Amino acid sequence: MMTSDAFGEHLTAYWLGKESFQIIERDDGFISFTGATSSYFAPFERWPKHEREAIEAASGRVLDLGAGAGRVATYLQQTGRTVVAIDNSVHAVALCKAHSVNDARLMSIDEVGSFGPDFFDSIVLFGDNFGLLGDKLRARRILETLYQLTSPEAIILAESTHIFDTLEQCHLDYYRRNELNGRMPGQLRIRIRFKQFVGNWFDWLMVSVDQMDQIIDGTGWYRKHLYGSGSSQYVALLGKIPNQA
Repeated sequence: MMTSDAFGEHLTAYWLGKESFQIIERDDGFISFTGATSSYFAPFERWPKHEREAIEAASGRVLDLGAGAGRVATYLQQTGRTVVAIDNSVHAVALCKAHSVNDARLMSIDEVGSFGPDFFDSIVLFGDNFGLLGDKLRARRILETLYQLTSPEAIILAESTHIFDTLEQCHLDYYRRNELNGRMPGQLRIRIRFKQFVGNWFDWLMVSVDQMDQIIDGTGWYRKHLYGSGSSQYVALLGKIPNQA
């Protein structure tokens, strides 16, 4: 079975007015189906409240990590902010450009160090994209890199989901098995499927607020504010501690 950009293929299908959905396959065999592709194209007024509130904190030169179809980058541009949108999906980057995102690049999160020091003032990880950091060690390494890329007063807007806000035993069993295997409970091993397209396996990290605090400790970042604290999904505004190596 050949791997492909299943994520980008399903976004493109939606953009072209065709049938679009995602199948998310977890490494324990669990399968979930989502037909909510429209959320990747949602205008600002249809974003979750915590995202609408949090995005107003983004200023200066902004890095949109995991830009998808470009909804965040498009809004930032429309409101007068400068944005660089990156994604590792060829099709997602093409859709960003189709939405007139001025600077959309095919790039993985592991390549962000190529931007150089003090390049950005704000980092946005919406769409639960704190998950892109993968696991605790990789997350800390990337956060340390983002520290070097950003100006002294920079912020990160990091969205994630409280994993234990579920009653489904299959999920609770998976989280416990992860812990027994030395992984974070919400460190999911998944791949995306769409019709005949099958993506590569990758780790996706979901964390509670307390777990995010533990991950960022010592990386030069601290939690400054929380949006959506009353729901399972939230955005943490991370501030930068001065004079960190």
